[in-house]
Amino acid sequence: HVAAAAHVCIHDSDDVQRPLREALQIGTLFVDPITPPYPDHGLHARFEALAEPMVAPIRFKLSTLNLVNASTTCLTSTATVTMAGKSFVCNSELVLTAAKKDLLVNTIVPRAFTIVSNAISVKRNAQTFSIPVGSCFGGIAIPASDQLSPSADYAFYVAASPTEGTTIAWASFCLIASVGKRPMSGRINFSPQYLTAT
Repeated sequence: HVAAAAHVCIHDSDDVQRPLREALQIGTLFVDPITPPYPDHGLHARFEALAEPMVAPIRFKLSTLNLVNASTTCLTSTATVTMAGKSFVCNSELVLTAAKKDLLVNTIVPRAFTIVSNAISVKRNAQTFSIPVGSCFGGIAIPASDQLSPSADYAFYVAASPTEGTTIAWASFCLIASVGKRPMSGRINFSPQYLTAT
């Protein structure tokens, strides 16, 4: 018999926990809704209480910008990339090929989001939130002037960076709404090494 390796969660590492603790202490994780005329960042905007939003399956806004980010994604087998404070030397297994990207974007993520949406209902987002650049820790790029509008309840930033050990994928939140203290955006990372159609 071969003993199974103990699972080590990336979220327990100090590289992930320290920035979250620091951000919570200084309040940088909290974001407020913005209302016209849309202040520059919307972080300190206030709004009048609106009618209670309806509860329904969660809706996602998806960003794949990070899949072409050469600083976090192995686009060639000779690169070195960094994700969540860790450096990785790329090789042929870690390269995000066109086929792996297609599998991730058009099959894996939609299926995962459908499962989550069918399992989780939330009070529907009825506001527009500004999502500041740099609000996601660990090298996740946020598009400039990105917003979460009432057409979605959660903004997800998808990445395909290498992972440590046998970790196939990991996810965490980025921003929490100041009203209701609910996560409004997050990141999800899939290791290209494990992106196969089988």
